[in-house]
Amino acid sequence: MTRSWADAVEALRHGHMLQRAQIAGIFLGPADGTLLSLGTYIDGLAYGVKSGTVFGENPDAGLPTAQGAMLIFEPQNGRLEAILDSRLICMYR
Repeated sequence: MTRSWADAVEALRHGHMLQRAQIAGIFLGPADGTLLSLGTYIDGLAYGVKSGTVFGENPDAGLPTAQGAMLIFEPQNGRLEAILDSRLICMYR
């Protein structure tokens, strides 16, 4: 299926017309090695959970500072629909 920039803009417009997402987060661990998880629910669209770690010293070992994944669940019965590398959601450097 071919998608265009117009399709992407329309999808963003549609998403911004929906009810505001419910969002809750947790942060665990010390400042030099933190786990963070953010959960969200958008009525009629999906549930999502993004979890990741932030380790400031990782670049010294040739590793990314932040690493994680996002799970997306469909809203009718909670079935898992996707697992995404968090780099697809947020640009980490």
